[in-house]
This record gives sequence, C-alpha cells and structure tokens, in this order.
Amino acid sequence: MALDSLSFDTGFDELFAPPISRSKARTDATFGPFTLTNSRLKRGTHLWKGNNFRHGWHAARFIFIDDGGLSLANDSVLHEIGAREAAVCVGWERITVITDGAKYLQVDVAVERTGFIPLLALTPLNSWRSESLLPGATSAALVSLIEHGPATETGHSYAISVIEAMLGSLLRLPVLTAAV
Repeated sequence: MALDSLSFDTGFDELFAPPISRSKARTDATFGPFTLTNSRLKRGTHLWKGNNFRHGWHAARFIFIDDGGLSLANDSVLHEIGAREAAVCVGWERITVITDGAKYLQVDVAVERTGFIPLLALTPLNSWRSESLLPGATSAALVSLIEHGPATETGHSYAISVIEAMLGSLLRLPVLTAAV
C-alpha cells in the first residue's frame, strides 16, 4: 500500500478551516442573563420608552460602539459616545438616542439574575471613554463569543461568568476612577 493512499483524521481540517466571512457570521447569542446582538442604528432620534427594551424582565443595556457614534440622554444627563467607547442604561427609564448612524454591539442584561442592581442604582445612565481601554477590549471579547461561541455546556457556563466579570468591571470603573 502506498503511503499517499493512507488517510488519517488529524483534526487539522477543523483547526485550519477558513474563517467565517462576516456575511455568514452569527449576529447574536444568548448566555444565561446576557443577550448579545450586533446592531445598527439609522440616522435620527430614537426613543427607548422605558419598557425594558421590550423584554419581559428588568433589563439594562450596554452599548459598545464599533463605528459612528450616538448620544444618550435621560431626564438628567447626556452622554456622547463614539468608536471604542461604551455606555449603559437601564431599561425602566426613558432614554433618547440621537445619532448620525452607528454600528454597535448591544448587551441586554436580565439584571435580577446578576449582581448589577446596586451598581445600576447609582448610575442608571453612564459611559466610558476609549482611553480606559476596557470598553474596546470588552467589546472585542464579546464579539468573539458571538462569532465563535463555546461548543460545550461547560464552556457556555464559563462564558457567562466571564461576561458578568467584564461588564461588572465596567460598572465599577467610574467608582475606581473617582477614588484615585
């Protein structure tokens, strides 16, 4: 038997498969209390009505800007964010969003299933600049989870813990910055 006629399953085919094209890539994923979605918002003024973003649970929404920018305002504060920056708002308050167009990652969180309620009570609308590095790094990790999510139940559980830790770090960032 000639050596070139032997067939071995090395597993390298999967390892070195061509990357998924952006057009075929997943655009959303759910990990426990976290729903991750790649989104676009058209130019204009949009109102998030305080109905928990149409979820049946108390929701907070993290927004990580990939391209473009937007302004978020509630009754008392206005935040403007651009590329590699992030914001969070609670779903039970009315939020006005103004944009010339934006591509972003949104993470809707079932807050009662996380430890975020005390942190969100302090700042129901907040944002983080790109200089802090954490918004861009968090966004990149979350997009990777959407596109290449874990294949096992153990990996899925681990992803939930990692997401909660990353978003919790963002929520704590303003407090840590103010204390320095």
